[in-house]
Amino acid sequence: MAGFDPYDPGRHFLTDVPASYHNGSGSLNFADGHSETHRWVDSRTKPPMTAQFTAQHLKTPNNVDVRWLQERSTGFK
Repeated sequence: MAGFDPYDPGRHFLTDVPASYHNGSGSLNFADGHSETHRWVDSRTKPPMTAQFTAQHLKTPNNVDVRWLQERSTGFK
């Protein structure tokens, strides 16, 4: 994930808010066939959706949900 730095959680941000249609949780599927489900813990991960809402680079320092996503995503430098 762009910007992934496990030593600087104060820089966490969401480019897009993950879907939380399933009772406040989301799932990731992996190439090896396994999947993981995670209930969103931080309220900033699931803000109220409004017609005007846009989540482009929503700053969420120290967000445990962003950390969970980053630990399971590919990274690049």
